[in-house]
Amino acid sequence: MFGQFLSPGENIVRADFLGTKGIFPFSSYSFSCLTNERVASLEIGPFRKVEYDDVWHKSVNGAEIKQPSKFYLYLGLIIMALIFFVLWESEDIRYLVWDILDALSDLIGWIAFPLDDFFTRFFELVIYYFLFNLFIRGYYIFVKCGLVFKIKERDAVYIFCDRERMLKINQFYREWSVFKRQPHNP
Repeated sequence: MFGQFLSPGENIVRADFLGTKGIFPFSSYSFSCLTNERVASLEIGPFRKVEYDDVWHKSVNGAEIKQPSKFYLYLGLIIMALIFFVLWESEDIRYLVWDILDALSDLIGWIAFPLDDFFTRFFELVIYYFLFNLFIRGYYIFVKCGLVFKIKERDAVYIFCDRERMLKINQFYREWSVFKRQPHNP
């Protein structure tokens, strides 16, 4: 993918997929590339969106790795848990679950869901489990980590990644710093 943007004699040292940004089906895919002469970022999105950005090693003033705090994630999960416990004691949610189970048994026909309290509570726990996981995934869709290269004459080059791929960003940064210190890349 990066080969079309490189000049003759330029070698790719490292290229990585770093994750997605946004909500499916409108998500973008983030890639990074380190060559012997420059750093590049590529973002491929929906409707043939392609954003390529690169910078020569000699033009970079500095770099910074960003990894946002998990405070708002934990705060959102605590709020969801409080809502969950309020709804857990509510009779309205139990009637809603019974209506859902009744509709499912009518729809499927041959499965009869028991409408006792244990099964209803178990079904509620399953729903809340999926809601918690959905919230966590949604949080990480919008809150991204990454590497920022600060440049002398223009805007910075951003390389976004998923939180679980921060090790790749750290390795990328270490390899870039080796190239930055080489004598032919002052």
